[in-house]
Amino acid sequence: KTILLNGSSATQIFTACTDGKLMEVSLDIKALDNRGTYTVEVRSMNGEVLDLARFKQEQVSDGKVVLPMETRVKSGLSYILNVSSDTGYNLSLRAKYGPMGTLTLDGNPYRGKLAGEFGFKTIEATGLSNEEGRLVQTHDDSVITTEKSANGQCNTEVYDSNGRVASS
Repeated sequence: KTILLNGSSATQIFTACTDGKLMEVSLDIKALDNRGTYTVEVRSMNGEVLDLARFKQEQVSDGKVVLPMETRVKSGLSYILNVSSDTGYNLSLRAKYGPMGTLTLDGNPYRGKLAGEFGFKTIEATGLSNEEGRLVQTHDDSVITTEKSANGQCNTEVYDSNGRVASS
């Protein structure tokens, strides 16, 4: 499924599954204009811009763009990922089929969700019964993923099984 943006935006609601930082956003790109600059924002549910990144065609590799972020998030809270394209510049995003309710195109509900990933860094992981199932805290903002999920903690679909949380 493909979403075409040209002077428009796609908005995906996601829920943070950990207290910490959203360290990166990865989006699956089908095609884009080689002269355009495209914007990705992380917003609070009241629309406040918490983080912003821009990208161009040369940043897309193997159909993906990975954008560094530094957005503080709280487990259980919902946030908005807003992807936009200026008028005259096409951006084709890959999307997955799914239910209505979390994805909009220019404010209109759209069935499905954007194909992509969120890379989280857990700030505090106390009280877990299986601590090796969370991202490991480091002091240099690097993210170290582990292979097991925490028992009953942060059970979210994993896209491409690479330790990142799917945008849902």
